[in-house]
Formats: sequence, structure tokens, C-alpha cells
Amino acid sequence: MNRDNAGAATEVVRRLAGFTGWPLLSLVTPLVATPIIARFVGDGWSGVVAAMSIGTFGMSLATWGWSYVGPAMVAQASEAERSRLYTESVYSRLLMLAFVLPATVVVTLLLAPASVRLPAALVACAFTMGALSPQWFCIGVGRPKLLGLYDTLPRVIGTIVSVPIMLWTRSMIAYPVLLIIAILVALWLFPRRVITTAPSSPVSLGDAWRSIRSMTSIASASLVGVAYAYAPVPIATALLLSIDSSRFASADQLYRYALFAVTALGNALQGWTLEVEGASGRRRHHAAIALHLLLGLLGAVGIALLGPWATQVLFGPQVAAGFALTSWYALAFLFISASTPFLRNLLVPNGRQRTVLLATSVAALFGIIAMVFAGLHHSAAGIAAGLALSEAVIMAATVLPALRVLRARYDVGTGAATHHGDQGR
Repeated sequence: MNRDNAGAATEVVRRLAGFTGWPLLSLVTPLVATPIIARFVGDGWSGVVAAMSIGTFGMSLATWGWSYVGPAMVAQASEAERSRLYTESVYSRLLMLAFVLPATVVVTLLLAPASVRLPAALVACAFTMGALSPQWFCIGVGRPKLLGLYDTLPRVIGTIVSVPIMLWTRSMIAYPVLLIIAILVALWLFPRRVITTAPSSPVSLGDAWRSIRSMTSIASASLVGVAYAYAPVPIATALLLSIDSSRFASADQLYRYALFAVTALGNALQGWTLEVEGASGRRRHHAAIALHLLLGLLGAVGIALLGPWATQVLFGPQVAAGFALTSWYALAFLFISASTPFLRNLLVPNGRQRTVLLATSVAALFGIIAMVFAGLHHSAAGIAAGLALSEAVIMAATVLPALRVLRARYDVGTGAATHHGDQGR
């Protein structure tokens, strides 16, 4: 192996370790709090998990398109331009939160059981405010340490501190309250410690609104995808018996924890695959596709076979999920992991947002109809099957367009540099 190849391998290992290690810490930490919460709230568990799903959708809505186009934009920007991009993103996300935050709280209050209505609303609020995280910026500059210091560690500390308070008060309210405090502290610290260069030009609310409008296409695709991905628990909570929906919520939570691995791998490989052109770039994309497929297969086997036991240990035997539920969630995991490199590394950076939007819209239509139909017929497994169907449709609709992009852009001698300039647009 020559020195350049060795350096490239070392760099991807460094990023993979950082962008995997910190999210895995995020994955482990909630496992300290959620088992306590599940045992406190009993049949109200599905209401709390529904609040997490609603809050996650709110977070995606308030983040708008920054998590998709932001990393590619900041990776190619100068220090002054990066400062301006970050400032513009904060303004636009705060502007979105002004409308999104009240809506997520209201929806949660309407859906959650009376016994957990207030804490569920606070959970929805905390998860929605996750839109203020600098995660996308840290990914774009390829510095996992920043991700740890200003995204993961504040939430880890808030979660750990909440545990003895919950045990003492016999209430879960401390968990979302401390998460909100952690997010606000990180928001205050990040620009003071990291963004030390003045913006290349002043930023106004008008600029924030223009950035929101410019990202409408890719944000719409993201939101449609999040809508069907996080619809299962709210649908189950609304249409199933409380004990059935709580068991369903346990399977869903296990699946969400597993998805951290997909996110971490995607974060580590996205910038790495986009850094070079030609034959080297093609090889990196092939490696990313293979790694995501391997992760999908291993994760699917683990969720299907170990899921019933894991949910019993984590959330208690009363709300443990059965094999039928975990099997459908395993299939969903396989499809979402396998499709990730086609979406994040090929279609979105090369201006194929409309393809992504069309695919996710069709997937959402079929998936949500299937989920509601199953819920009306009181089938928890059917709702999970609807999620798996959505992810299968995404996979089927994006593989061929992504492979065409791969061939067109990374064939040696093509005008790759022209395409490279379109990233994030």
C-alpha cells in the first residue's frame, strides 16, 4: 500500500471511529433512562414513545434541509463562509422552531394518554429542539471531536443527571427538562468556542428565509421520509389497545437505537466518498455500498432474533415485543441501511433531489396507507410491515438512478469536476 492509500485508509478509520463512537455513546446513554421511564409509566409508555416520534419529526421540520445539504456545503467553504453558513443555519432553524415547536406540543397533548400528557409534551419539546444541534456542521468539517463535545456530551450529561432525580421523584419530567437545558447550553457554547472567524458577510432574517426557500425540495423529501418513518408509534397509539401499542413502542425503540449504527456509518463515509473523483471515488462508493449492506444484514438478524429478549430486559416483560414485530422491524432496518449510500452519497450531492422526493413520497403513500389499514384491523405486526414496505419502496426506486449517477460521474475522463460543483444545490 502506498503512502497516499495508507493516509486515506487512516483518515476513514479516524472518521469512522469518531462518527461511530460518539453516536454509539448517544445510543447507550438513553438505555439508562428509558427503562426507568417505561417502568414508571406502564401502559402510558406508547404515549411517551409517540412523543419522541412527534418530536423527531418536529426536529426534522425545524432543521429543514441543513442536515442534507449543509455538510457538503460547509466541506467546500472557506472559514469565513463556514461562519456565515452556520450563522444563517441558526437563524433559519430558530425561525422554523417558532412555528414548529408549539405545533408538536399541541399534537402530543392531543394524542398522549392523560396519565403522561405533561411529561410527553416536554419530551416532544426536547426532541424538537434537537434541531439546534451543530451535528451537520461537525460532519461537514470532518471533526468528530466537535460532534462529541457540542452534541453528544451535553445530552449524555443531562440524561445521566436526570436518572437519580427520576428515581427520587418517581417522575420522568427531569429527563426532558435536562435535555432542553443541555441543548441550549451547547447552542450558546458552540459559536463562542468553534466559530471564531467573522462571517464573510452579515446575516439577516431575510437571508434565513431565503435559505429556507432554497432548500424546499430536499427538505420536503426529508420530511416525507421522516413522516412515514416515525408514523408507526403514533398510529399504533391512536388505533391499538394501550398494552398492544406499548409493546409495539418497545419494538420501535429498539429499532431506533439500532439506526444509530446506520447514521454513524453514513456520517463517517459521506465526506470520505465525496472527496475524490475518478476511479478512486468509484472504489470508495463501492466500499460504502458494501459496508452499508453488511451492516443491514447483521443488524436485521440481531433485531429479529434478539429483539424479544432485548425489549423484555430493557423495558420490562409487561411491554416486551414479540417475534412478529421484531421481524418486520428487522426488514425495515435492512432496507434503510442498504439504501443510505445511494441517497446520501450519490443522489442528493449530485442534484437528484427530485428523484429522492418522488421515491420517498411514493414510499410514504404506500407505507402510511398500509399502517393505517393494519391499525384499523388491530394488527400491530401489520403496522410494522407497513414501515418495512416503505423502506423497500425507497430501495427499489433509488438503486438504479444512483448507479447511473455513479457510472456517469466517476468514470475516468468524464466531467466530474462540473458535477462536483453542484453538490448541495
